[in-house]
Amino acid sequence: MQKGLEILNLLKKYGYLPEKMGLYEPIRTDFNEVKFLEFWTKEEEGCYQEGIGYVAAS
Repeated sequence: MQKGLEILNLLKKYGYLPEKMGLYEPIRTDFNEVKFLEFWTKEEEGCYQEGIGYVAAS
């Protein structure tokens, strides 16, 4: 979460806050800081495993 806050602060500092955000295309969710941090910390099944790296999707 700390890195997410750091990135959010940098985006705000330099005026680069997006209008929309999302985890998947099409991106439709209006940007807000709370949702940004939720997305930042969300973990889902995927093609990367901690300690292993990239693994082919089955």
